[in-house]
Amino acid sequence: MSSGDSPAARWQPMAGRSSFLRPSAAVRHPDRERGTSMAKRRRTARISAVLAAVAVLGTLTGTAQAGTTEARESARQHRAEQLCPSGYVCFWSRPYFRGVMRVYKNPRFHICGWVPGYQARSVVNRDNQTWSFYGDVNCGAHVVTLSPGQFAANVLVRTWK
Repeated sequence: MSSGDSPAARWQPMAGRSSFLRPSAAVRHPDRERGTSMAKRRRTARISAVLAAVAVLGTLTGTAQAGTTEARESARQHRAEQLCPSGYVCFWSRPYFRGVMRVYKNPRFHICGWVPGYQARSVVNRDNQTWSFYGDVNCGAHVVTLSPGQFAANVLVRTWK
């Protein structure tokens, strides 16, 4: 080791103050050359790791919530099919088969008429005929047509035939 490589040679007294030492201009720290300290790089790495973990958890949580919503809607549909007697068309006052349920035995003629309760937000067709449902009072704004066994979970219907 030459005298220029010794630790003492890398430090020089500051001008006017012999008791304080400063690094020699010739000796450079590798982290300082690039403008980042080791602590800053570690902090950046930790922040990146936390953000990646949050992104992964957010994706998993969103998938779990979507699965939970689908399962809840499927359970409501299954319950609605069980509550609606065979040979009837059933109407609910709220979407997804919630609220007051009204049942209607099929009429012999398909003429335009009000749905029970004057409007419905969910419908199950357990009848043996296909029915069409409309959003206005004269069966003019077609909303949905349901074959036997089909349902509409989130609609607004006022008349049917």
